[in-house]
Amino acid sequence: MKESPFARFLDRYLGVLACYILSLVHSFIKFFSKKKEPKKIEKILLIEMFEMGAAIMLIPSINYLKRKHPQAEIYCLTTSNCSILWENIKIIPSKNVIVISAKNPFLFLINLVQTVLKLWSKKFDLIIDYELFMRVPALICGSLRSHSRSGFYKYNLEGLYRGSFYTSYCSFNQNTHIAKNFLALTKSSLEKESQHPNLKQPISIEEISIEPWSEFDFTSCKKEWIQKYIPNFTNLSQYIAICPSVGPNLAVRNYPPSYFSKLVQILLENQNQFVIFFGTKGDAAIAQEIISKVENGKNRCIDLCGKTSFPELLRGICGSEILITNDNGPAHFATLTGTKVLALFSTDSPFVYGPLGKCLILYSFFHCSPCISAFNHKTTPCTDNKCLQIMDPKKVAESAQLLLNDQANFRTINNTIPYLM
Repeated sequence: MKESPFARFLDRYLGVLACYILSLVHSFIKFFSKKKEPKKIEKILLIEMFEMGAAIMLIPSINYLKRKHPQAEIYCLTTSNCSILWENIKIIPSKNVIVISAKNPFLFLINLVQTVLKLWSKKFDLIIDYELFMRVPALICGSLRSHSRSGFYKYNLEGLYRGSFYTSYCSFNQNTHIAKNFLALTKSSLEKESQHPNLKQPISIEEISIEPWSEFDFTSCKKEWIQKYIPNFTNLSQYIAICPSVGPNLAVRNYPPSYFSKLVQILLENQNQFVIFFGTKGDAAIAQEIISKVENGKNRCIDLCGKTSFPELLRGICGSEILITNDNGPAHFATLTGTKVLALFSTDSPFVYGPLGKCLILYSFFHCSPCISAFNHKTTPCTDNKCLQIMDPKKVAESAQLLLNDQANFRTINNTIPYLM
């Protein structure tokens, strides 16, 4: 929904006006209200609406909140596109995941108003808006009753106005990892005294680390998937997972299908391996295009795009030797399973959005890349992703082999430059 031009138009023009009016209302109320003493935090609302991968990046922040306020009940406001992830990672009780439909902008607006009216009676002690610079989440935050509100703030940046109704702010650092940004905002929201700008302390790598879940066992998942999908090929003893598409909204992130076909052909030179393609139902056409150009592809490749539930997807990733993917959600989901990942980055900065798990990123460092960020609402004029086309399938295969041989340096770009500092 957030990729809709109409939704962006509303957010950019009407959103700014609405944020300004809401800020005036809050200033008026604050002027005539008595200063309240800090209240014990018992009910927290987190707003994270549009990015599935961001939910994984929020795990360190949620764990921090739980440590600081173990008695607090935590809620999450998200959209239908991301709800399945929140319901499955179970870091917040499913009953506390509040979902707004995102099927289209009109239904979103109707459901948004209904949800805000429903949440008005809850009166949260703290609301943390983890969205970057879209105005809709900010307006939701400012419209609900709460003793404290926190969100990213532009300070001296031009544009990106989201109002002034937060009680605590945090600068968004475009030069550091998003998980560190989220944790900085979380810490700022709990600080008794605000600094200018927040947050005046470092965030260490250890603070954003995520341990793979104990319920995911590589051996059992691998055995389960091999028995389920290749009972007639006893010589195939391991598989590589591939997510070939990001979807239509950011298709510029996709490694060309013809390149993927050449990559798969090289990978299948190992006679013990086969390949499983994962994705949505809409990704099946790309998977079939790739398979059709692979010699013996019908016998050595399996297309499961749109055919797995989210729990099945996680177990499928867990049982794979490695996951090869564009810059999308599964690269971050693999953090939970402990799976080794080869991620092909293009439009986004790997230093900001690199997965927190066992990941090796390939990146071409073109001058025009990254071309999307929080500062342009993740839009790009690019229709010819030469930054991905320059990645030779042979070179990609060599990096995959490093992972298969346990010779890769995790959380690095091109196996040399660390992306988590």
